[in-house]
Amino acid sequence: EAMTHYRQRCRFSMVGRFGGVGSDELNYSMFNGQIDEVVSFGFRLASERLNKLMPLILTQLRRYEALGGNRLRAVHLHAPRSKESAALITLLYGAPIDNVEAWKEVAIEARSSISNEVDTDVYLIGRCKGLILISGSRCTYEELIISISSQEDEKICLEFPESSFCHPNTRANERSVTW
Repeated sequence: EAMTHYRQRCRFSMVGRFGGVGSDELNYSMFNGQIDEVVSFGFRLASERLNKLMPLILTQLRRYEALGGNRLRAVHLHAPRSKESAALITLLYGAPIDNVEAWKEVAIEARSSISNEVDTDVYLIGRCKGLILISGSRCTYEELIISISSQEDEKICLEFPESSFCHPNTRANERSVTW
């Protein structure tokens, strides 16, 4: 089992603020057991695909106040192993989204910009208490390759709706099917 780049799903807290400068700039963070540690420049456990997406998403969050403002608390990223499967990005807000129409408008622009950079579909979802905004789709798909025998593999496709649970490691999902 690889010790790096094995997670297709990650959730990061957000620190800093929209429009902040230097140490107050909007960034991803993850609790390391003692403090929140900024992880803006990649996360070694995240898949290479997620690591390519992370700075692109952060750029869009810093660019558009409708996305990076509103007391953005966390970002949940799900980028299945297959490039044909869309990346699903959920933005979790700690307060109501101030301007729903502005959010929808800039979400389309941000999705387009990120998709063009990584050459795959990207879907954005905004969540706050009592409201879910969707730009694209609310689910993504993962193709699992299951070893039937030493000479035969079977492919199954699973749908992962936003906020559903799956193991963050696709290989673990593949192994669990045969338990």
